[in-house]
Amino acid sequence: MSDPAPSSPAAPSFPDPSVPVAPPSWRKRHPILARVCLYGGALALMGGGVWVYLDQREKGRQDGLLTKINGVEVNMRLVPEGIRVLTEDVLAQRPTEDVRRRALLALAACYDAQERFDEAESTYATAEREWPAGLRRGALYLPWANELVRAGRPGQALEMLDRPGATVGEAESEVEHVRLWARRKLEQLGAGGGTPPPAPPGEAGGADGSG
Repeated sequence: MSDPAPSSPAAPSFPDPSVPVAPPSWRKRHPILARVCLYGGALALMGGGVWVYLDQREKGRQDGLLTKINGVEVNMRLVPEGIRVLTEDVLAQRPTEDVRRRALLALAACYDAQERFDEAESTYATAEREWPAGLRRGALYLPWANELVRAGRPGQALEMLDRPGATVGEAESEVEHVRLWARRKLEQLGAGGGTPPPAPPGEAGGADGSG
């Protein structure tokens, strides 16, 4: 039996010149720029993740400051410790504007409760200077007027409550309590002395400063 005849090698294939050749991809034509874009996108994603993490951590820190303020407002009988907490643990810890405003009101109420009226009024004045233009001012002026009555200046308290927008946001019954107490004390002082009339229920301990 004879051996099969050897097959001839296949002819080499060449691209059909009539078929257009696809150009190389953009990544192959610009390898360095492609790497820069890839790494830049990765860094942007990482940076966004870090920003979200830092933002959430700062929100948690501010919530912690608010918790300390709430603790002071609830336990006003522990006033000396409350003053320390508000000044050292809140106001000195870079609070946001909202948290700082809440802390100032609570601090003024603490000074009021200790009859440290000069310090209370100085703190209220600081809060007034920093008060945002569009924010209701009842949370500031009602406890401040209450403090003025306790300090023996009922006329100033009534003037403060008569300012435009001074009681916006506060319950009308609470506003009337302070007005009534201020008028009674003003009459008492005008009558030539004697023991000042007692504060209406809920007002004797000073305003709680909460907004």
